[in-house]
Amino acid sequence: MLNDGSKKEKDLEKLEFDEKRFEKIKSSYEELSDKLMTGQKKLGDAKGKVGVLNQKLCDIKERIIRRKDSQKRIEIAGLELQYLQRLELLLDKFRLELTGRIRPLLEARTSYLFNEITDGRYPSVELDEDYELSILDGDKAFKLKRFSGGEEDLANLCLRIAMSQVIAERSGIFQRV
Repeated sequence: MLNDGSKKEKDLEKLEFDEKRFEKIKSSYEELSDKLMTGQKKLGDAKGKVGVLNQKLCDIKERIIRRKDSQKRIEIAGLELQYLQRLELLLDKFRLELTGRIRPLLEARTSYLFNEITDGRYPSVELDEDYELSILDGDKAFKLKRFSGGEEDLANLCLRIAMSQVIAERSGIFQRV
């Protein structure tokens, strides 16, 4: 019987084993194995970076959604502001129109009452745009401060009574005789 070593050598010869070629292939295998491990490590790193980038992308998309939502709210607020500005303008016009109609009525009522109370000494009063009273004395109108305290009180009382009458008439409670 052949010893195990020579049997192995014969088996190797049958396979046409070349030790140099084997070492070269083994070296190539180890080199490729190292490259595979390096590639797998790089792949793992790249997957980690992709995960981080995906998270950043999600954050950016969320910020874009919030910005679009903010832009919509700003647009809506802008429209509301335009409506409010238009409403303010219309209310100012209405106030001017209303005061333009009521001021002459209040002026006439106050003048009538003040003329009656002062026995014709002061035939009329005037109301400016701020509803400040002026009393006609002779041919000229004077601010209320020029007159005595009693005359001031009477003029203010007449204005208040005239206002009460106009409000009562407008609400249907009182009818002027």
